[in-house]
Amino acid sequence: MGCQGGYVTRTLDVAKRLGLVSEKCLNYTPEANTTECNFDTCEKFKIADYCVTHGEEGLKREIYKNGPIIVVIPIYIDFLVYKEGTYEVGEGNSKFRGGQAVKVIGWDSDSKGNKYWLIENSWGESWGMQGIAHVAINQKSL
Repeated sequence: MGCQGGYVTRTLDVAKRLGLVSEKCLNYTPEANTTECNFDTCEKFKIADYCVTHGEEGLKREIYKNGPIIVVIPIYIDFLVYKEGTYEVGEGNSKFRGGQAVKVIGWDSDSKGNKYWLIENSWGESWGMQGIAHVAINQKSL
């Protein structure tokens, strides 16, 4: 559904059943906001399966066992202008409808012991720290 939203599990079901194609095969033109792809002739990459997990320990276990995971997080207005440091929702920030699917590539903690997720967003390298963010773990509002 493009920028109108979508469902991660539906996408994963397609990846399991039909496969996904590489960016090389998917010719996206940002100026025209169009994508050209001959799905029938492109090499497809299928996933064997996926699981849905919850909670900090479940997410960490899945990353440790199988690598990066996809999560959908709520988006607040200050997240749009995030540049560096550990992101925590600022007081009084408005929440957008829906959420943003991001790739969680790991976790760490800062020098003060504050834990955060390492996430990669799809908004390009000009957002965050070259497309990467540190998002505080266990925020009440996330």
